[in-house]
Amino acid sequence: MNLVIAEKPSVAQSIAKVIGATIKHDGYLEGPAGPGDLRLGPTGAERRPGYLVSWCVGHLVELAEPEEYDGKYEKWRKEDLPILPTDWLYQVSPGTKKQFQILKELMKREDVDCVTNACDAGREGELIFRLVYEKAGCKKPIKRLWISSMEDEAIHNHIIYNSTTLDCHHKFRNFLFCGIALQRVSDLVCLEHGCSVIKPRKPGEREKRTVYPNRKSIRDKVREDIDLAMSSNPKNMEELLKYLEEMGYEIKRAKHIGIKGEGQKSFLRFDSLGAGYREEDFEKVFKGEESFNPHPREKQSHRYEKPEKKFDMLLDIQDIISKGKGSGYERWAKVHNIKQISQTLIYLRDHDIRDMDELTKRASDSAIRFAEFSQTIKDAEKRMAEITVLKTHIINYSKTKDVYVAYRKAGYSKQFFEAHREEILLHKAAKEAFGQFEAGVPKIKDLNREYSELLKKKKDAYAEYRRIKEENKELQMAKHNLERFLNQQEEEQKQKEKQQSKSGQSL
Repeated sequence: MNLVIAEKPSVAQSIAKVIGATIKHDGYLEGPAGPGDLRLGPTGAERRPGYLVSWCVGHLVELAEPEEYDGKYEKWRKEDLPILPTDWLYQVSPGTKKQFQILKELMKREDVDCVTNACDAGREGELIFRLVYEKAGCKKPIKRLWISSMEDEAIHNHIIYNSTTLDCHHKFRNFLFCGIALQRVSDLVCLEHGCSVIKPRKPGEREKRTVYPNRKSIRDKVREDIDLAMSSNPKNMEELLKYLEEMGYEIKRAKHIGIKGEGQKSFLRFDSLGAGYREEDFEKVFKGEESFNPHPREKQSHRYEKPEKKFDMLLDIQDIISKGKGSGYERWAKVHNIKQISQTLIYLRDHDIRDMDELTKRASDSAIRFAEFSQTIKDAEKRMAEITVLKTHIINYSKTKDVYVAYRKAGYSKQFFEAHREEILLHKAAKEAFGQFEAGVPKIKDLNREYSELLKKKKDAYAEYRRIKEENKELQMAKHNLERFLNQQEEEQKQKEKQQSKSGQSL
């Protein structure tokens, strides 16, 4: 077995994903050797060792407090300073004793034959590992995984091309010669298959946009760390939050729990992490009503795809000429109009519209439906705004009631008013708003129910509203194009008749 120790749980999870350590335990991950994990050893085919991946949760071992050197340092005195111990003492951090004990037990396992330091690439990462290694009394061989990028490709390439592989067995003779050999093989394969030949391409055939790889979002990282914390089987929400704090997260305990980790500018609510990670979901898990099995999230494409237009409006060529546009623009406008009227006729055929009267009727009906749905949504939004204001008044009235009663008992004292101006004004505003209700002020519960019904009604209306809006736009555009086309035909016919009459008079 090869024990890989990372500095943070998130880094350990990234490494475990690459090397196949997917079995979760309390404080570490395990990846047993698979049926295909064989290597060639001195005595023939041998089984490749498995992996254990664990983490330090920052500084597991830290410098001891002054009183550990001498009891007299428990209370500092000026004459005792400076304190310069001959031998520096170290102690396990009180908040991370459990994880240190897990690492110590893993290091002492008989099947672990070497330990890999996968802490951060720097002096601090080296020190964090060495202190734990020495405090645990481990004497097994040490290997180093020195990487600064946590991308899967970077971890994989380092493991493959490192001077010593993670199975603690195979070593490359010369890193330079290895690179030269790979270069020659790559060149040979490319030449044989014609991959190294760059063929000239027309500008229209060239790639105009670079496709960048999908990067892990902050919410994805938080969800992965929560999965890791839940693998330790916390008994309640508070214990889960403690695990997350040990991982380096800052927790805000308020009405809604917020979490903030490295690289985050603001707190994230649990409710924003999606199904399976909301506060009510965890409450059900801790009560035993459900098991922790969050729904897999589908990868969403954030690229905006512009909807394809079926057709566009015709241009007024006479207006273009009068504005002084050139002959080239006039030719383009004529071609544009021909294309758009063709697409308009195709649209009318596909929607079984046979004449102008039917098109006019459909466009009129669509406009009426569009106006009705628009008004329905506006009415719902207006009433929802009124409910929000009324709920605010009811809450303010309840909060300031005692203050206003005291104000009346004080004989409407000016001094009392100045001391509680804001509360009294809010109370008066609420009473004024309640004056419009003859049958009494409605209850908050009834207002919440009405608000929910209006919100559902608005959402349902929006789906139909968007469809009708698009349909109305297409019908109105088709009507405009057909009317303009027919008017142009009539004008052209009148001009022909005038020319014919002039030519007949001249004869």
